[in-house]
Formats: sequence, C-alpha cells, structure tokens
Amino acid sequence: MRNRTTLLIVEIIVLALLIGGGTVSAMTLTQNGFMGNGNGNGMMSGKPGYQGMMGSQQNGGTVMGGYQQTPAPQGTPATGITHLTIQNFAYLPANIQVRTGTTVTWTNQDNIQHSETFKNGMKDSGLLSQGQSFRYTFNTPGTYQYYCTVHPSMVATVTVVS
Repeated sequence: MRNRTTLLIVEIIVLALLIGGGTVSAMTLTQNGFMGNGNGNGMMSGKPGYQGMMGSQQNGGTVMGGYQQTPAPQGTPATGITHLTIQNFAYLPANIQVRTGTTVTWTNQDNIQHSETFKNGMKDSGLLSQGQSFRYTFNTPGTYQYYCTVHPSMVATVTVVS
C-alpha cells in the first residue's frame, strides 16, 4: 500500500513536470532517476525497472538519471504482427505494418502503467496496468505514431496499407 501511494505521488509529480514542459526533469524522476531498482541503487529502491538517482548506467542511463529521448522508430516495419507487448519501457515491436481493417492489440507486461496515445489525437488507451490490453482497428491507411503519456520517450509507429 505504501509503495503504491509513493508511486502515485511520483506519477503526479512527473505529470506536473511534463505539463510544465519539464520533460528532462520528469525523465530524471522516472526511469532511472529518483526511484531505485531493488538492488540498493537510488533513493527509492525496491521497484523493478528503475535504476535510481545514483544507480548504474545499464541500458543507456546516466549516473544522475534520465534516458535520452528515443526517436520515432525507423527502418523496415515488422509485418504480420497484430499483438504487441509493452515491456521494459518499450513497445515491442516498435514499428509494424498492417493492412486496412486490422485490429492491433497491446498488452502491458511492465509492473507500471503505460498508455498508447496517438499523436494525431485519435482514441487513447488510457493508463493500462500490468496484464491489461488495448485494442484498436485501423480502417484508414496512413502512418500512426504513438507514445506513452507517462513515459514520453516510449514511441512507436503503426503503418497501415491498403
């Protein structure tokens, strides 16, 4: 209960920083910033997936926290995939191509909430907890970029072809 309350407070602070334009500050508080990874690293150790304020530099993090912003996925998109996972703060795969009329499903495997928020303003998944899924049917060809509202460095693309 105490960990959930602490996590909720941190998420509220992160959202406030994001709304105020403090993306770098918000990233420092989240992925490998303020919180720890359960190995004694960081101020709030005990949450898997976090490296902590003074934690290790695994997975591209820096000593003082914060990941670099990830650019939109590029290269050849994966085809024939309609079920994506959200794992280790990433959409897997990050770049897919589907045909018009295809329903794509995202399932959150992380123990922290994530969203699928499309940059063009179409339907948003809302926050998904671990094990929850979101489905969307793509009826119009185009390129649809999306991101996580809580972790804006998480970006991905669905390309829809006729």
